[in-house]
Amino acid sequence: MTTAFESVPKHDPLAADLTSAGPRIQLDEWNRYIPPRRPIVPHIRIGERWINILWAALPIGLGLIIFIAVAQELRQIPAVEDFSPASSAFRCGCACSTT
Repeated sequence: MTTAFESVPKHDPLAADLTSAGPRIQLDEWNRYIPPRRPIVPHIRIGERWINILWAALPIGLGLIIFIAVAQELRQIPAVEDFSPASSAFRCGCACSTT
C-alpha cells in the first residue's frame, strides 16, 4: 500500500504537510458538530414570495382539472369541431394524413 507521500508528486509544496487519513469514519463522532434541524418541505419562489410546494400544488392541480374540463367542453362546440382538420378526417371516414 502506498502512503500519501508516495502518491503526491514531488514538486507539490504541500505534500510534506499531508497526513494519511484514518481507516474509516467513526459513526459516533462524524456529526457532533452539526446541529440537529427539523426537515422542511421545499419552497418555490414566485416573484418576491417563497411558497410552500404543498400549498402551491393545491391550486395548480385544481387549475389543471378546470383547464381540462374547459378544453373538453370547447371541443363540443360546432365551430371548434369545424375548425379542427383532424376531426373532419375522422368524420368523413377516411384515414388520410394532413401532410
